[in-house]
Amino acid sequence: MTARNSALRLAGAFALALAAYAPAAVLGDVAPPPPTPSLPVTGGWHELRPSDPELVAAAAFVVPRLPVRRAQLLRIEGGERQVVAGTNYRIGLQLTDRSRWLALVWHKLDGSYVLTRVGPSKVH
Repeated sequence: MTARNSALRLAGAFALALAAYAPAAVLGDVAPPPPTPSLPVTGGWHELRPSDPELVAAAAFVVPRLPVRRAQLLRIEGGERQVVAGTNYRIGLQLTDRSRWLALVWHKLDGSYVLTRVGPSKVH
């Protein structure tokens, strides 16, 4: 058998396999590809555990800057992270005086923190 005959037979076998597969693919008889896991949305908010070290550090930055006297952090009620040029943290806090606060903290790329927004939480 010559190289040319081998190539023709291989091409014929490929064409036959393609002809057998193509109608099934068009008619939907082929299993769909497995689902891809959902990926985080760039710039979106992602929930964090209250014990997450990043969230705890951001909360420790916030508490001394709240307009309350002698109250300390009782617990972190929840938090989210948004990666931007640095990281934003949205944090729900409860203090020892039972007041609740919602804070937005920006952790800059240079490692410093900025309290962007803070106010009493309306969730009780």
